Amino acid sequence: IDDVRGLWSFKNHVEDEYFRYIAFTFINETKVLGLEDANLEEKLIPGLEVDSRTLFCGNFYENTIIQALGAEIRLIHLEKGLVSKWSPPNGGSVVNCLPTQNQVLVALAHGNLLSLCPQTDGSLNQQASLHFGDEISAVTTTGSLCAVALWQDMSIRLL
Repeated sequence: IDDVRGLWSFKNHVEDEYFRYIAFTFINETKVLGLEDANLEEKLIPGLEVDSRTLFCGNFYENTIIQALGAEIRLIHLEKGLVSKWSPPNGGSVVNCLPTQNQVLVALAHGNLLSLCPQTDGSLNQQASLHFGDEISAVTTTGSLCAVALWQDMSIRLL
């Protein structure tokens, strides 16, 4: 497959043993392949934006996935479709995204890192924010530790 810009696997349910789907993103589109009766075939997931480049796609909780696009974060139930959308304030753009067990860490352009938490109505609300003064290149977590990599000074900040 030519021009793949990102690749993620995800499960039908977060507690399933095996991954069932593979999401591929290209310059201006996203495709999902799913395993059905030992065959891999293209799947249309209601609520998944397919006409844009995806920055992240993966399980969040239960039967939901997170899809990060440049302009929004989508929370999608694999059977019911789109649950909610969150857009950065002031027309900002998403550059990276990482769901954890109880929150979604979102890196925005201009060095902002936000924590979004799911609410009982399915929406994602901002709970905290940090400004790094430098573009964020990567975010990862392990246990209670969060590492944020920055482009300009090539540093890693531990939170």
